[in-house]
Amino acid sequence: MWFCKLILFMKRKACLLILSFILFACQEKELSLEESVGEINQITVIIEDNLWNGEVGDSIRKKLTTTVKGLPQEEPLFNLLQHTDRNGDDHFCQNRNILIVEKSIDNYFEVRRNDFALNQSVIYLSGKTIPDILNLFEKKYDSIIKTIKHFEITETQKRNARSALDTQNVRNKFDVDLNIPSDFEVVSEDERFVWFKKETQNGSSSLLIYQIPYFEYDSQSENLNRIITVRDSIGTCFIQSQEDKKEGFMITEKAYAPYFETTFLAEKKAFKTNGTWELKGVFMSGPFINYAILDKKHNRVMVLEGFAYAPSSSKRNTMHELEAIIKSVKFD
Repeated sequence: MWFCKLILFMKRKACLLILSFILFACQEKELSLEESVGEINQITVIIEDNLWNGEVGDSIRKKLTTTVKGLPQEEPLFNLLQHTDRNGDDHFCQNRNILIVEKSIDNYFEVRRNDFALNQSVIYLSGKTIPDILNLFEKKYDSIIKTIKHFEITETQKRNARSALDTQNVRNKFDVDLNIPSDFEVVSEDERFVWFKKETQNGSSSLLIYQIPYFEYDSQSENLNRIITVRDSIGTCFIQSQEDKKEGFMITEKAYAPYFETTFLAEKKAFKTNGTWELKGVFMSGPFINYAILDKKHNRVMVLEGFAYAPSSSKRNTMHELEAIIKSVKFD
């Protein structure tokens, strides 16, 4: 009996020793890695030219550069940079989002972190043949998009936190907190409404925070109509402009039907609406994203909306930043 206990004791010691070596090796690797780089919503695709210029490359470009929903002009979901070699010391291995596609002896898919740099997402996809690669990518492209979008939201929130605005007024009014960059400022508020705005070189971006009485209808169309009615009334009351001596107020543009879906935010059910706004009476318009969060505990719907005005300029990353701010919300 004592001999069995001795063997068990020695096995445990050996496992602990091996685990210690593994942890030490991981820590040494992380200490030797530099911080990742790269623009927001950019993916480095490492793939041989013959694959990139054929069916595989066509499929990757079609899925990963699909048009972003809710923008007035067509803009790609991601910007793609193609390279052929990951074994060299080229700077692109430091990029934050990397997709590696290649022929191999196995059909393989994996998402890894920090392989070549810190704060990095590396996605491996390989197949024995071109049809195998195409089939695997077709099965996994939705997962790839969700992984990178979530990673980019988190990255943007980290950047916002480095210089965050004091949001005590939001906490006092609504009992919620948000991670808002310090280049936003309050331009209008009352007891149940706050409008933050950031002026940019090409226009502006805005964040609205307000609450309304609780609602939840059985049909999607009823919920959407309620959200549009409320945001149009808010726009009429608060979002006004005077240009060329013409007064205008913000409403939902009628020419394009908004995109609507049910989701969850801050562990609460929410309605997400993407669409286009316009200033009635004034030639101004732009995209908006609206989250109506169902807060049963306080018998209210908490509304967080971002909208942008940037004529003749890209709006994808501006709307991405606004969504990252909205998704940083914390209740109570």
